[in-house]
Amino acid sequence: MGITATGGTITQVGNEKVHKFTSSGTFGVTGSGTVKVLVVGGGAGGGTHAGGGGGGGGVVYNAAYSVSTGNYSVTIGSGGAV
Repeated sequence: MGITATGGTITQVGNEKVHKFTSSGTFGVTGSGTVKVLVVGGGAGGGTHAGGGGGGGGVVYNAAYSVSTGNYSVTIGSGGAV
């Protein structure tokens, strides 16, 4: 059975759909199977008095994350403070 999904900004890349979240929301799934997941952390804020920039965030990739019918919460944080 295939997967139908909603949520985020959806674009078509080849024969795959990309759901991009830049703010918190819901990834809704109908069906079951696997999806590719890429999570990129924004990192820390920079210094206020001639300080350097903040460090980069982490990156997590899963090429076969199992999903089934339901809603998946996507939470986007506010990022690092200056």
